[in-house]
Amino acid sequence: MRTRLIQLGVALALIGAIGAHWALLQTVAWTGMLLSYSREATLAEAVVRTFNGRSPCKLCLEVRDGKKAERQSEFHKLETKTDYWLLSASLLLFPPQVVSLSSFPGLPALLRFESPPIPPPRFA
Repeated sequence: MRTRLIQLGVALALIGAIGAHWALLQTVAWTGMLLSYSREATLAEAVVRTFNGRSPCKLCLEVRDGKKAERQSEFHKLETKTDYWLLSASLLLFPPQVVSLSSFPGLPALLRFESPPIPPPRFA
């Protein structure tokens, strides 16, 4: 039971994170409109009235306003974001240092040209 609640909570959090809650609310609004209009007219006319966009219900208007407000807040977040690394006055670049091979004390040990013993040692 507890794992089901956790799974439900994670699913709801993901739905909210990707913005699918607006699609869910819009589906609920369309279903309510379809049921309401089908009481007064045929099903075909109810479908046309529901999806023509001329007579949105109160929930449809709320969904539209909510989506618009969410988009505007995202735009303002992008607008106010500052990349501080771009504001630096100068970019410091250092050329590579030239290193002589004679400066390494263990160089003779690194330059061994002996082949490995044949057959190679086996570990048991």
